[in-house]
Amino acid sequence: MEAVRITKRLKQYIDSHLGDIAEVHSVFDGAFNLIDSKGELIGVLSCDKDISPMSMIVNKYSFDLDKVIQGNLIQFSKDSINFLDSLLSISLRNTEIVDLELEKMGEFNWFLLQKKLGLMKKTLIEEGSMDGIGELIKYYKFQEAVTCTMGYDDEVNEY
Repeated sequence: MEAVRITKRLKQYIDSHLGDIAEVHSVFDGAFNLIDSKGELIGVLSCDKDISPMSMIVNKYSFDLDKVIQGNLIQFSKDSINFLDSLLSISLRNTEIVDLELEKMGEFNWFLLQKKLGLMKKTLIEEGSMDGIGELIKYYKFQEAVTCTMGYDDEVNEY
């Protein structure tokens, strides 16, 4: 098998655990999970699945679930993940590294949020509420990532 994408977090994990043994935890249609001795879960996914923080996506043409069996042992090496019970391996040689972490761009400003929400409300009313959110979004540019922390504990209505 050949990995086409791997998360930065998983790549760093593998690089710091060279030689470690893990096990196939579970097998699904188009995916399987590995688990290490400390309970860290790693997802190995086919191309039609979404990547998560500790996962990789394997080329769909080389994705061979028939040989992956729950309980199989694997070992991490520099350029591959090797199945110890068979000749199966996952090559990591030509893998794109994906960074899923968001950068903190600044502190959250409640006053600015209220102002922007007011402008959104005004635009929604002026541009017509029947066109849907997609039509509304095209009027705004979302360029900043912010960290939002509330200054007080508000009881949340789950409904």
